[in-house]
Amino acid sequence: MKISEFLGNLIVVISFIFLLSSIIGITFNRPVLFSYAISESMEPTISSGDLFFINPFSKGGEGKIVVFEMGGMYVVHRVFAEENEAYITKGDNNLATDQLDGKYPPVKKDKVIGEVITAFGNPILIPKAGNLIDRLHSNSIFIAITLITLGFFSFTGESKKRKSKQKVRISAGIFYGLFSAILITSLVASTMLSWGEITFSYASTAAGGQREGWYLPGSEFEKSLVFQNRAYYPMIFFFEEKAGNGNLLSESQTYLNSGEEIKLDFSVSVPRETRIYSEGVEIYAYIPLLPLSVTGWLFDFSPYLPLLIQITLLSAFLLLAYRFSGFGEEYIVFRKRRFRL
Repeated sequence: MKISEFLGNLIVVISFIFLLSSIIGITFNRPVLFSYAISESMEPTISSGDLFFINPFSKGGEGKIVVFEMGGMYVVHRVFAEENEAYITKGDNNLATDQLDGKYPPVKKDKVIGEVITAFGNPILIPKAGNLIDRLHSNSIFIAITLITLGFFSFTGESKKRKSKQKVRISAGIFYGLFSAILITSLVASTMLSWGEITFSYASTAAGGQREGWYLPGSEFEKSLVFQNRAYYPMIFFFEEKAGNGNLLSESQTYLNSGEEIKLDFSVSVPRETRIYSEGVEIYAYIPLLPLSVTGWLFDFSPYLPLLIQITLLSAFLLLAYRFSGFGEEYIVFRKRRFRL
């Protein structure tokens, strides 16, 4: 096998593993082999946007950086101490432990999904690769189509040095069914992998104003976050406030073209209890197969309902296309390809 062919196949395999682990992560609502930070709570050890790798077979220990479930989301923090078979955790950049005010209980080990892989005591990171992952998630439908195309040519291609006369016949109906299944799966993946959240943290402290992000208890402040559609195609976005002390002042739904941005404005009432707080919004995105008003009406019932309707419409279109395609009992003939190192 030529080096170029080997590298091409390697890219396909890596991309497939990326998509597979991402889909598994979406299915089970958890990171699998890698993830990335979305806040500054672990700086300077792990900065926002840095991609890190997870050992899912380790539960960590005191001083280790672990990924665990807390408050309905997954967090990457360091184990500050261990008490009664549970962990006290803390972000390296945070003022206090996660359990200081009693809002969150100590992290039981069954809530730990893995330990961050390190080398010489430091996490193995790909700086800011999380931003790329966001973009790949938003465009996973294009990645899937690319993989299908690469696999097609790899399967049907013919070596110039040696040709094989062996052939494989596949029913056109089966081929169309597989193509349709992959297309629908890509729609689901490209939609749900675009879902996420953007957050910001602040501290309620008597030292308010002495450092950026520190506010006096009982005060109010405004905060703006910029969100960009990183997909290569237009999408419809919905923004829902996370439970907390912030109020979203901007529109809760919008249509954004590729690369277009929107500013999300918050008004925050700082609690009187001194500790670290987090505010933000959950983001839901949909390919605009339906008008914004219709998608919004469906979204009010459930975030999954617009996606379900899109799947139904796409399935109906593919079925009608097949009925009028005239495939019948036709077969597609492929030549087998032999690979040699």
